[in-house]
Amino acid sequence: MFDRFITFRARQQPHAVAVSGMRGDISYQRFEADIDRFAAGLAALEPSGLVAVQLADPYLHCLALLAFARLGVPTASYAAGHDRLMLPLLRPELVIADAPGPEPRDAAPMPRIVPISTDWVEQTLRCPPVPLPRPTLDPDGLARVVTSSGSTGVPKKLAMSWRRIERTALRIVFLNAASHALSRLMSAIGVESGAFSVALSAWAIGGAVLFGPQDPAQLAAALPRLSPRGLVMAPIQLRMLLDVLPPGFLPMPELWIGVSGSHTPRAVRQAARARLTPNLLVVYASTEGGATAEAHAAHLEGDDAAVGWVLPWATVQIVDRDGRVLPTGELGQIRVRGEEVVEAYLDDADATARQFRDGWFYPGDLGRFGEDGMLRVEGRVDDVMNFGGEKLLPRTIEDAALACAGVLDAGAFVMPDAAGISTPWIAVVRGEGFAEPALAQALRLPGLPPVYVAWVDRIPRNALGKVQRDMLQQAATKLKGGA
Repeated sequence: MFDRFITFRARQQPHAVAVSGMRGDISYQRFEADIDRFAAGLAALEPSGLVAVQLADPYLHCLALLAFARLGVPTASYAAGHDRLMLPLLRPELVIADAPGPEPRDAAPMPRIVPISTDWVEQTLRCPPVPLPRPTLDPDGLARVVTSSGSTGVPKKLAMSWRRIERTALRIVFLNAASHALSRLMSAIGVESGAFSVALSAWAIGGAVLFGPQDPAQLAAALPRLSPRGLVMAPIQLRMLLDVLPPGFLPMPELWIGVSGSHTPRAVRQAARARLTPNLLVVYASTEGGATAEAHAAHLEGDDAAVGWVLPWATVQIVDRDGRVLPTGELGQIRVRGEEVVEAYLDDADATARQFRDGWFYPGDLGRFGEDGMLRVEGRVDDVMNFGGEKLLPRTIEDAALACAGVLDAGAFVMPDAAGISTPWIAVVRGEGFAEPALAQALRLPGLPPVYVAWVDRIPRNALGKVQRDMLQQAATKLKGGA
């Protein structure tokens, strides 16, 4: 169903640019024809049930998703190299991929895997576009299966209806109504990681979607040439982009950056507004709950935990462990309810019971409301550290480290010492200008035992930029460092 956004724009503005990338500028007229071509080619495979798509070229990936939608076939997406993890989770009946999939493991059933070759693509795109009859679909029927890993790194899957996907795209239009960001949009988040709804929102208003480089250094070099009006990123991607901006990079005042997912540190927000663009939107969002709160970064100055005001379609409460609503200003668990919130995980009753209760989704975040109505996210429920009764959140340690010159990234975690007593650790990525004495001084926090430091090349994070602390803990015996 959501392919009808492109059909409408192809009729209304056939020669406007819909996609710009390695294949040059592609008009809405050609985009619509390419979807029909792909739909005819993929229909010959007689798809049924869920189809998983793994195509590295983002244009071809989107073509496949839109073509299957035109056929009324639900889809899922995953990135190259994740076959052994994602296919047992998704359990598709058909896989469309750049290359043959993995060999069967044990007796686990394998889906039908169809490699899509370059020759097939080029031949299909040369065929005359022949529109196929469109099926009548239940708006609340299954359209997409998407995955979410939260902060645990353990993927879970959710069902998205045709209605929900279209509604999500139109609500992204609402979020960007004043910025014109969707008129020429680029996403640093891959199509398989959740950027498809953002692309749909641009096509819904007749905007152009730019497919550019994912590497931060290449993206920094390409931004002035590509001139996007909107750029969608996770917080860690924004930080990495700032770290590799070339000397003499001129700010782009026409650019709007939307950053969503995990916490965006105040220092990163300030650097982005000074070095890239003053137009920075911060969105508190999750795969399960959709966009929940938003604010321009200018409204968040001086408040490192603030994430924005609750959006009109969401209801947010701060509750204690027993589900009692807490007064304004008190710290507790965040829970979310609304039309954008899914009801459960697929095939995972335990995870559903933990995070969905009585119509509410519990994202696992700790937060509070300010007197001004601003939602503040202080950390993760599972991340609370307890050292002899002294409780604090990892971000307290991370923010202290990140405030030091030359610290590029940091992730705090807990490890038992030789006596089995919990001790604070922080993994640190060092860069130019780093001074170890300054870090040691910054980590002398009141009421906290000595913090052990491990030097690493990178901090493991999920697609939304959340630190994967379990991976740091598992690798702690190999990390080198000292008190």
